[in-house]
Amino acid sequence: MHSRSVLFSAAVLGLSFVAGCAGSGKHTKPVADPNAPVVVARVDGAVLDSAALDAHVKETSLARDAAREDLIDLMLLRTAAEKAKISVPAKWTKEERARVEYDVAIAQAIEVKKAKESLIVDYAWVKDAKAKKARDAGKAQIEKLRALVEAGKTIPAAFAELGIAAAMWHVGDHEEYELNVVPPEVLALPIGALSPIIVGNGGLNLFKIYEHRRVLPDAEPVHALVQPKLRSVAKIELVAK
Repeated sequence: MHSRSVLFSAAVLGLSFVAGCAGSGKHTKPVADPNAPVVVARVDGAVLDSAALDAHVKETSLARDAAREDLIDLMLLRTAAEKAKISVPAKWTKEERARVEYDVAIAQAIEVKKAKESLIVDYAWVKDAKAKKARDAGKAQIEKLRALVEAGKTIPAAFAELGIAAAMWHVGDHEEYELNVVPPEVLALPIGALSPIIVGNGGLNLFKIYEHRRVLPDAEPVHALVQPKLRSVAKIELVAK
């Protein structure tokens, strides 16, 4: 009875016995797996292990120390982007990294050269005539034009179909305009949207949005400003190689 009581207590406590050693009282120590990943760095408490480092060395062909530093930069960049609600890629490419570093720089008010942003649009503009009757005619024409575009025509095709005299008009096919010259109402429109008829620029305006184009500044100067800033407020511990 006494021996059963000891065994039951051991089971309750979660103790284990090695088969074949119960009688001798000897226990076999677990053998560490020499191929198991080890911690190579900690970044604000987050662990970077040797498996991730090995994969990054293979992917980038960087020397091991340089690859570790690069992975630390990417960890810091991802954290900063997520805090600023900036989308981050599942897999980093050169282009995606440049985009995220630029957006983080803007979010953190780091002074970098601004991106060139523009819209690709079809555009129609009818100039305000001096006489009210002519202005009313222009308004009626651009309303008909918009209705045709809403039904599926392009702005240039709809204009041609209406047979309007071109003297008071400008009609553009996939023209590019920088954001600072586009009416504010247009900036909020998604790709594929058709604007309302907008009063301004001495007439009536209509836009069909095709593309939001952004040309980023050179990536290296942005990287050189962003990563030291992120590292300056991070706790980084290098553990092993």
